[in-house]
Amino acid sequence: MAISQKEHTPVEFFAEGYRLSGSFDARRASLGDALYDATSEFVVLREAYISVIDRPAEILTNYPVALVTKWSVAFALTTDQDLALRHDQKFSPYQRPKTRHLHVIVPFFEVTGDLRMPGHVDPRLMFKTQKESFVTLLDVTARSTSDPSVSYQGGAALVNTSKISFVGLKSL
Repeated sequence: MAISQKEHTPVEFFAEGYRLSGSFDARRASLGDALYDATSEFVVLREAYISVIDRPAEILTNYPVALVTKWSVAFALTTDQDLALRHDQKFSPYQRPKTRHLHVIVPFFEVTGDLRMPGHVDPRLMFKTQKESFVTLLDVTARSTSDPSVSYQGGAALVNTSKISFVGLKSL
C-alpha cells in the first residue's frame, strides 16, 4: 500500500529557540486550515524530533507523536505552499491576489517572504484587522538572529502575528 505525500508532509515549527520537525497529516485539512482553526489549541506531528535552532544537525530528542501548542509557535515552515494555504486562500474567484514582499522579526528569527493579498489591500490594515492569529508568507527564508549563518528555506511559512515585533515593507 502506497503512502500518500499528504499523509507525511514535512513541517518545522519554531518556538522558544527550538525547532520541532515532523510529519503533518494533511489528508483532512491543510496545515493552514489547522493553524487558523480557532476551535483547536494544538497541531499533531508524527515522527517528531527537536533541535536547537542554531544547531539544526544536533537532535536533542525525538518522539513518535508531538503536540504543538499553536499560541507558542513563532512560525511553521513547510516546503509545500499548497499545504500552508487555507482553503479560502487557494480559491479567489473575484480578484487576482497581489504579492507584497515582507521582512518580519519574530523571536530568534528574521523571516522574509511574499504575502498574497486580495486587490490593493494595505498590509497595515491586514495586520490591524486580521482576526486570525497567523499570516501566510510564500517563498520564505528564515535567518537566525543569533547566528546569521543558520538559515531555513521553505515554500511557505505561517507566522504567528502575536510574535511579530516589526514588519519591513518596500513601500505602502
